[in-house]
Amino acid sequence: SLKTETNFYKEPWALTTDWMFSNYQAAWTTVDVGKYAQNSIFVVVLALAILLVCATLLAYALARLEFPGRNLIFGVILACVMIPPDILIIPLFMLLRDLGILGTHLGLALVYASGGITFAVILMRGYFISVSKEMEEAAQIDGAGKIRRLWSVILPLSLPGFLIVVVLQSLTYYNDLYLAMVFLRNESKYTIPVGMLG
Repeated sequence: SLKTETNFYKEPWALTTDWMFSNYQAAWTTVDVGKYAQNSIFVVVLALAILLVCATLLAYALARLEFPGRNLIFGVILACVMIPPDILIIPLFMLLRDLGILGTHLGLALVYASGGITFAVILMRGYFISVSKEMEEAAQIDGAGKIRRLWSVILPLSLPGFLIVVVLQSLTYYNDLYLAMVFLRNESKYTIPVGMLG
């Protein structure tokens, strides 16, 4: 980012000798990076909020609750890992169009969250299972309900897995070009990768 255009194409992997800090000024003035950054951060935060709420509750149910079909649901989630994301683009496009949220930040955030839920559920379920049941039972004896036990006992002890999901998914969402280019239709809603492309 500190190279001249000539140096970038001539020696893409070499360190530059001419530091062009004016490139940053040009990016903020000519391309409106500030607006795109604001859009990117909003989409990432919204997608993470949706993902973490849904994945945490689903992972807790699969790890701790006994109900018919629990293993089948987890098997379906594992099978979803084998589906190539590219074949879902057209159905997702049509679904967002029919719901009236195509080209919105909410639509893109929902696509991001749905794409990351399999990884998040598999990872967090593993962490939730590793938490001692005796600690959860102690909280239950003290009168804590299921949600309170999840919030006060399970999540704090599973914080590394939770943070792994947050970091990896936020980086994936922030750097995504392909899905943002397909689902965002208005330049004012572009995220940084799409905005910098034009």
